[in-house]
Amino acid sequence: MSTKKETLTLSLAAGTKAKLEEIAHELGFFWGKSPSPSALVTAIANREIATGEPFYLSSDRIKALRQAIKVLIDTGYVTEAETIARLVLDKAQLEPTLRQELLRIVNTHLDKWRLVIDEYISNKQPFEILYTNSQGQELIFNVHFAQIDFHEKRFYLNIWCEETEDVSEDNKKYFPSLIHNRCLSFERIQGIIPKSGEWRESLDHIQVHLQFTGWMVKAYKPREEDIDDVIDEDAIPEPSSGARVVRGGVRKITRQVFNPFWLVREIKGYGRNCQIIAPSGLRNYFRQELIEICQQYDIETNFPVR
Repeated sequence: MSTKKETLTLSLAAGTKAKLEEIAHELGFFWGKSPSPSALVTAIANREIATGEPFYLSSDRIKALRQAIKVLIDTGYVTEAETIARLVLDKAQLEPTLRQELLRIVNTHLDKWRLVIDEYISNKQPFEILYTNSQGQELIFNVHFAQIDFHEKRFYLNIWCEETEDVSEDNKKYFPSLIHNRCLSFERIQGIIPKSGEWRESLDHIQVHLQFTGWMVKAYKPREEDIDDVIDEDAIPEPSSGARVVRGGVRKITRQVFNPFWLVREIKGYGRNCQIIAPSGLRNYFRQELIEICQQYDIETNFPVR
């Protein structure tokens, strides 16, 4: 049975039909191989496409959208970030520079690498990464374990790799058991291919013993990596040489650590209310960093590194 049709006669100014055909062509409405204004009008009536002027974005709105897109990408919601960027590209009046910026977001490889790596991790498939570090050096890592972790408001790729040539002398000296671990930014990945070999069970790690005193005894928030958490309200803190003893109890945390970089950044914020008790390598590394900071500010120290 044929569908009943209605006829609509329009009086159009010269050139309007051509404009409608152009719009129909852009939006994909055709009759056979020719653009169809009738199909375009039908789609408008069915509210399948929006009509009207593109919406205007003030500088405040643009700033808010940029921040929202960045936060979504940094927290792993790449698809959602691309959805917002595409909506703005399709519907808004944009300056050329902003349009180019949003196009770069839409065409980013971040989502592609994330999907590939998720599949390799799921299949326990070793792989090779071509990576450009923060200094512009191109490196190749043969990866035998990987996990995606959240550090300071964004996701990173933590890997166990065969290569050790790029490891700093400090890391070799203070953390020799962790020299196969790397923490990579997704946006610096240039390429990934599968490799043969065995998949490991985990990253290498060390057990770190931390001691919290003062207000941090109750304020410390446990982490997933913590494997022991003991509060002794009657204990006297164990001070380092020459340190002032602060009474009021002690909280002792034991944590699995695979990248000391993030731990050091964390405990700097705790100041004198947090102390690394063990292992000695990490303790001496942090101690040396504090000495160098004091020297930068012309504070004399007489404590050699042990």
